[in-house]
Amino acid sequence: MIKLVAFASAAAIAVTGALRSSLSSSPAFVTPVAPMLAPSLEPDLVLRGALARAGLGPEELCAAGVAPGEVAALISRAAGHDVVAQDRLPAADTALGEARRSVRDLEAAIRGGDREPATLQALDQARQSSAAAEDAVNAHLQALFAEATGSLEASVASCLDCFRENRAHRRLPLEFLVHTRTPAEWADIRDCLTHERVCTRRGDPTDPDIMSALAAARADERVAGARARLEANRSAVESAWMAASTVQ
Repeated sequence: MIKLVAFASAAAIAVTGALRSSLSSSPAFVTPVAPMLAPSLEPDLVLRGALARAGLGPEELCAAGVAPGEVAALISRAAGHDVVAQDRLPAADTALGEARRSVRDLEAAIRGGDREPATLQALDQARQSSAAAEDAVNAHLQALFAEATGSLEASVASCLDCFRENRAHRRLPLEFLVHTRTPAEWADIRDCLTHERVCTRRGDPTDPDIMSALAAARADERVAGARARLEANRSAVESAWMAASTVQ
């Protein structure tokens, strides 16, 4: 284990551009709840928002190896799925938001001294409802992902799935999310990158051991492959993604 010094930062989703999901902790899709997409939004935004939340933004597609020419078919399959066609996410999001508010309100009441058995029972029920509502949102996004990626090569779909499962770590460059790592390994990668960034900004010398560990991580075949695909095809995939997700 590398001994490192820790630092920090943050990221967010955009539904209208080169979307970077970041969406979230475990389960992979909905913690915290992504911004709700009301039925009155333009169809383009509904589709793009659903794609981003399902881990199918242009950056993920590019890094996983989806060719620009494959993007339109993938998005067409997603657009035809009930999650998008019937715009099912807003209602599921609303139910999840309400369930989580109930949990917060009951927890606040208990912290304030309300220890009545009825209140404790209500909290238990509210937590179960919140978990069920979260599962419902995740099920929608999983179904959309499966439909959209069904015709991709297994290795490409697997890479996309790995990005999605690791989206709690979207503060890191996407290519590092091709592997599932232990908490300590995620921390090491974050610390190496932060060390490099801070030293570069300040003009300070870098630690050779830290930079050697970072170089080894970047040289990993899957990490390097994802990075190379992003550098080679990002613009083309983004253009294809925007064109295909523009609802006529």
